[in-house]
Amino acid sequence: MFEPGWILAVVAMVSLVMSFGTGVYTWHVSRNRSQRKETDNLRRLVEDNNERRRKAEGELQDKFTRLETEFNHLPNQSQVSEMRDSINKVSGVVDGMRELLGNLGRGIERIDNHLMSRDGK
Repeated sequence: MFEPGWILAVVAMVSLVMSFGTGVYTWHVSRNRSQRKETDNLRRLVEDNNERRRKAEGELQDKFTRLETEFNHLPNQSQVSEMRDSINKVSGVVDGMRELLGNLGRGIERIDNHLMSRDGK
């Protein structure tokens, strides 16, 4: 029925196919392992990058909040105008006081001269 040479050829062929299949399977498994390792490395890099980004965003948000707080304490345009007007008024008052003090000084000087001239007589 079956010739022994033919059975041997079939067994050899099956053995060759199984060896080839085992090689392909080993290559596939090793390739998947290396791809999985690369994928894990990339995932780790992305997670690290996301963590750094979140940290930087938090720091920027803190800085922005501090700046907002500082800007809230600054006077607005109408308040600056009011302060300028007040400073001008104070400046006018100081000029008036300077004139009054000058007049007062001249009056004291005249009184002093008068008293000095009286004592000299």
